[in-house]
Amino acid sequence: MIHDFVVAFRLQSTYRKNCVLYSLKHIPLLKKALPSALYKSKALTIFALILTTLYEVINIFVGKIFYMWLMLYLLAKLYPGNTQATMLHIGFCLSFAGATINNELFSPSKDKYYAIFIMRFPAKRYLLLNYSYGQIKSMVGFLPVMFVFSKLTNTSFWLLMLIPIFSLSLKNLVNMIKVKRNFKENHMSLAFWAVVLSLAAAYGLPVLSITIGTIPYVATILISVIGFVLSERYLLRYEGYKNICRNFLSNEDVFATWDTKEINKKQTLEQISDEKVTVNSTGYRYLNDLFIQRHRKYLLKSTKYISIGCILVFMTGIIAAVLFPNIRIGLGDVLRNKLTLLLFVMYMINRGQNISRYLFMNCDHSMLTYRFYRQPADILRLFRIRLITMIQINCKPALIIGAGCGILIAIDGGQNSMLLGILAWISIIAMSVFFSVHYLVMYYLLQPYNSEMDIKNPIFSAVQGGTYMITFILMQNEIPLVFFCFGMIGFTLLYCILALVAVYYLAPKTFRIHV
Repeated sequence: MIHDFVVAFRLQSTYRKNCVLYSLKHIPLLKKALPSALYKSKALTIFALILTTLYEVINIFVGKIFYMWLMLYLLAKLYPGNTQATMLHIGFCLSFAGATINNELFSPSKDKYYAIFIMRFPAKRYLLLNYSYGQIKSMVGFLPVMFVFSKLTNTSFWLLMLIPIFSLSLKNLVNMIKVKRNFKENHMSLAFWAVVLSLAAAYGLPVLSITIGTIPYVATILISVIGFVLSERYLLRYEGYKNICRNFLSNEDVFATWDTKEINKKQTLEQISDEKVTVNSTGYRYLNDLFIQRHRKYLLKSTKYISIGCILVFMTGIIAAVLFPNIRIGLGDVLRNKLTLLLFVMYMINRGQNISRYLFMNCDHSMLTYRFYRQPADILRLFRIRLITMIQINCKPALIIGAGCGILIAIDGGQNSMLLGILAWISIIAMSVFFSVHYLVMYYLLQPYNSEMDIKNPIFSAVQGGTYMITFILMQNEIPLVFFCFGMIGFTLLYCILALVAVYYLAPKTFRIHV
C-alpha cells in the first residue's frame, strides 16, 4: 500500500513538474534564455519540483482560509443576530454543494488517465489512494484554519471542525450513490440543483432569522459519520472501478481534443441568427455590428440571466430592509463603508472574458491571418468599437445593481442619503467599465488562445489570478463611499487611457494566433 502511494504521488509530482517547465518555456522573457532541452536540465527540474512542492503546501491552507473568511465569516457578519450561529449554518448548508462539485474521486484528470490506462496502475488502488490522500490533506489543512477562526469568532473549535467532517461524510455518500447507480443519472443536473438549493438555504434563511440550532447541527453531522463508515466500507469492497474509469476518463473528457471543440462550435452555431441582418454602418463598425447582430443570442444570454438574478436579489433585499430594521441598518452601513465588497461581485459577473473568447473563435481566428487586420491604427479603431459594445453588454446588470444599492441607501435614510445613493450607482458603473476594459485589453495584449482554443499564455493566467487576489483583498477594506466613488472613477479613466496607448503600441506585436 505504501509503495503504491509513493508511485502515485511521484506520478502526480512529475506531471505537475512538467507543467511548470512547459509554462516557463512559454513566458516571453524566458523562453529564449531557457535551453531547448528544457526537461533534461537538472537545475530547472529541481526548481520546478520546489515550485510544485510549495504549491502543494500552500494549496493545503490557502483555499480553506479564503473559504472560511469570505464564504462564512465575512458574509455571516452581514446578518443580524448571532454571527457564530449564522457562520455554522452557512458552513453546514454549503457542505451539500461541496459534496457534489468539489468531489475528487471521480473527477477526470490527465494523471489518472496516464496512471490507469497508460501505466496500467490498478484503478481501484489509484483512485482510492489519491482520494484518501486528498481528504487527509484537507483535514490537516482545516485544523489550524479552524483553530484560528475559533479564536477570531469566539466559536467552539470542535463545532467548526464538524464542518469539514460533515463535508467529507457527504462526499463519501455521494460517491457511493454514483457507484451504485453506475453514473446513469444526469449528475451535472443534480449538482446544479444541489448548489442552487445549498446557496439559497445558506444565505437566504438567515435573512428570515432562521439558522440551524446547535443540537440539530451536531446530531445531523454525527448521523452523517455513520453514513461515512458505511459508504467507506462499500467503496473499499467495490471492484468495478476500471469500468467506471472508462466512463469519466475518456480521451475527450481528459484532453479536450479538437473534435470536442468542433462539437462546442457546432453548439454555438445553433445560437447564430440566420435572419436577415440590416447594418447601416461601414468599415470596422460594420464588422462589429454584423458580428453582434448575428451572435446576440449567445452574447446576451448570460447577461439576461444575471440581470434577472440581480433583480430578484435586490427585490428580496429591499423587502427585507423595509420589514426588518436591523437588516436595513446593516445593509445601509455596508453600502456606505464597504462598497468594495461589490468589486469582487462585479469581477465575477463581468462577461468580458467569455465575450473575448467568443470574438476569437468566431471572428479573429480567421481575420488575424490578414496583415491589414494587425496594423496599429486598425487595431486601435476596432478595439474602441468593441470596448463600447462590451461596456454596453456588461452595464445592464451593473445598472440594476447600482439602482438596487441606491434604493437601499435611500431606504436606510440618514444625512445625504440620496447623494450617497447616486454615488453608489456611479461607483458600480465605473467598476463594470473597468473590468470590461481590463478583459479586452488583456485579450489584445496577451492573446492567450491558439487555433484550438487552448490557453497557451501563462502570463494571461497569472494576470487573471492577480486580478482575483486584488479584488479579494480590497473587498476586506472599509472605504467611505465618497472616497471610493471618486477613486474608482479616477482609476477607471486612467486605466482606459493607458489601455488605449498600450493597445496602439503593443498589440500589433501581441495580437496574433499562437502556434
